[in-house]
Amino acid sequence: MSRLAILGVEAQELHAGEWGRVVVRARGLGEAGISIEGDVEFEAPSSLELRGEKSVELLVKPSASGEVPIKITLETLGIKVSKMFTLKVKSRVELVVRLLVGRRVELGQPAGEYREKLRPLRRPFRLRGLTCESLLGQGGLATVVVCVDEFGVSYAVKMPTQVYTELTSVRGGAPTKVDVDLKPFIREVEALRSVSGHPCIVGFHDFIDSPPALVFELCRCSLRDVLKRGGLGPVRAAEVLVQIGDALAFLHSKGYVHGDVKPENILFSFEGVPKLSDFNTAKALATVSKTKPGYTPGYAAPEQLRMEEKVTEKADSWALGLVLYEAVTGKPLLPLDDLGYREAVAMLEKGEALAYEPTGIREIDELVWSCLKVNPAERPTAIQIRDTLAKYLATQM
Repeated sequence: MSRLAILGVEAQELHAGEWGRVVVRARGLGEAGISIEGDVEFEAPSSLELRGEKSVELLVKPSASGEVPIKITLETLGIKVSKMFTLKVKSRVELVVRLLVGRRVELGQPAGEYREKLRPLRRPFRLRGLTCESLLGQGGLATVVVCVDEFGVSYAVKMPTQVYTELTSVRGGAPTKVDVDLKPFIREVEALRSVSGHPCIVGFHDFIDSPPALVFELCRCSLRDVLKRGGLGPVRAAEVLVQIGDALAFLHSKGYVHGDVKPENILFSFEGVPKLSDFNTAKALATVSKTKPGYTPGYAAPEQLRMEEKVTEKADSWALGLVLYEAVTGKPLLPLDDLGYREAVAMLEKGEALAYEPTGIREIDELVWSCLKVNPAERPTAIQIRDTLAKYLATQM
């Protein structure tokens, strides 16, 4: 006869306050009862028939996260055996993050979708197997065109504006040698290669060295486009920024700071998944650049306005707090023009109060102001911002 024994326990991923499965491996002969003691609820068969070794599936609901000790007891024919085990239980916040990251957010029909922005090129061109026919956006340093491959798949291709001008000039053909500062593009490639693969970082497909161009997944619209129709409200805004916070945390873990978090640089895929984009200002945290970092009025941290060479990941926390407020309300918290923004930041540095219209959600208002601490060391990390928003969302589910 096999002696009664508990051989082991295997648990799937468990979360506090959620039912999950635990498999108990037991050995014995005859009808036995099973019970669990500890900080868990459990559901188990009133009895089980043992004929040698057997695996029994139980449902458990831990009430707390962390390492949760439990005692499992088997009893049959007056014989009782017990064994202690430790369950590793994740928090409900971790569950919310896992459920949300890489998931779509309902956007409705935002203004300014990519199709509305397209402009036909006066002179289409080919670029390493891609046919480029439409202009998506243009700035002083970079231009983005939409190109299609031989299978009809569209991509967003980013190149120096001077190169784009040469490619679409009257004479056409390959660009002649132009004096282009490629450092931002090289910096962006280095950062993208380090962080590619995160579901909430825009997909990077290729770097073309001649003429220089970056090939990205084509996205539907930006958060700026979405906010043209008004704020998202606290729940949808939190759903978006939990995912962007996770992307920033991943970026920071790889040793980079983004440096230009703003609604224009948060894109949405065609499925509605938020994507952090535009890494041309990204810098390795361990380096000090010889060039002064740029900034965007309305979102730059005080240390960026001071043109400090050493900017940490806490600059991203400052910007994320401002984006959070704007995503909820549809209105920027601080002026977006350079002079007005500098004046507002100067008031914060002096400890003066700013006009503030609360979002109506205590957790979000407190989070926004914690991000706007003048001392970077006092700001929350991207992980803390993400988890605070996830904790708020957990109360809404």
